[in-house]
Amino acid sequence: MITLHYENKEFALKLAEKIKELIPNAIIFVGSIFATFAAKEIIEHYDAIDFVIMGHGEIPLKSLYLDLYKNNLSLNDALKNALHICSKHKLAAQACYPDINLLALPERTYLKGGSKTVACIIGSHGCYGKCSFCIFHEPGAKVSERNVSEIFREIEKIHLESKISFFYFLDSAIEGFGPKGKERLKQFCLLIINSKYKLSFRAFVRAESFQNNKSEDIELLALMKKAGFVNLFVGVESGNDNDLKLYNKLCTFSKNQNCLILFEKMNYRIILGYIILNPYTKYDDLKKTTIF
Repeated sequence: MITLHYENKEFALKLAEKIKELIPNAIIFVGSIFATFAAKEIIEHYDAIDFVIMGHGEIPLKSLYLDLYKNNLSLNDALKNALHICSKHKLAAQACYPDINLLALPERTYLKGGSKTVACIIGSHGCYGKCSFCIFHEPGAKVSERNVSEIFREIEKIHLESKISFFYFLDSAIEGFGPKGKERLKQFCLLIINSKYKLSFRAFVRAESFQNNKSEDIELLALMKKAGFVNLFVGVESGNDNDLKLYNKLCTFSKNQNCLILFEKMNYRIILGYIILNPYTKYDDLKKTTIF
């Protein structure tokens, strides 16, 4: 099984070819969000790749294993039952997007030994936004969230066993969606604060979620800072409403401004997601985005 991202595709494909060269009978699976979206092209153009896991791989591979070794099916028969595995004989497999709470936690032994300084945490799957440029909104995927107490226990375990104190949340937006999502974030912050652990966090947020004219947003950001959130990635994407509409953003230029004013006032260190132009950008809009 090879994880095939866009960034490592050349290495991954050469690795598959080398494995086939050394072990001709080897059966090679690849998987990832990128592989899911490019499954047809991968299967049709790369002979070394036998199968593409569509969506998340844990459940499809477990089902395949059970059919092969528990139900004693042949590989061909087992693959006929496999709903989420794409092959040369079945290009139209559907992607698997299970509730995150059905999946096991990732193996963390590689963090031990003192050489690692950052650990990644996944507190949710999916995204409430539908940005036109983003693959985070996967067709058929639903948002699912872990309980904040479980997230805290995972972080605590990593911290105590590996001495890591910096954690990078990979959730599409740490604040979730609406008041319920912010309350969930608040409860997580309180768990960290009450634990007395000195931890730091980086996370993704949406601009429309934090506005300078809302006292509850100011209070939440203050609580987040106390809990250790030191770096936030904000996808403002553009400085004009026409491009924001094209990108199908939930935000407006005015809300982007409001958000950045608030983060500056709260002395947050932020990283901006920004798309300067696209094939449809007009000169006046490009000028606005550049000035912004």
